[in-house]
Amino acid sequence: MEVREQQRSTPKPPSRPVCLRLRCLPLLALALIVALGAAARPACAGERVFVQRLVSEPASLDPAKTSAVQADQVMWLLYDRLAQLSADATRMEPSLAERWEVSPDGLTYTFRLRPNVRFHDGSLLDAQAV
Repeated sequence: MEVREQQRSTPKPPSRPVCLRLRCLPLLALALIVALGAAARPACAGERVFVQRLVSEPASLDPAKTSAVQADQVMWLLYDRLAQLSADATRMEPSLAERWEVSPDGLTYTFRLRPNVRFHDGSLLDAQAV
């Protein structure tokens, strides 16, 4: 008696044509773009959002306690200065201070503040705050 071993092959699942798979890619890409666009849209139509990527979190947002680049990138959005450099960086220009005087010995600066400047909580900018 002769025993023959039958070779059984596992049937392959039917494959879809390549052209059908390629047609789906643009639809998936469009769905992804729409989803990302909806997620990035501000909550209110009139709301403006500023997003900036930072390399790391600032250690402090107190200008007296830090000079790190990461903190500077955030603080320029939060604070106004008494004076600031001109666009060409050749002279100081007024900002919160309308003008200032320097004492003859160069050791004392007297700033004249812009009137009616208010903090976010409504309190007035005055010499004590500076």
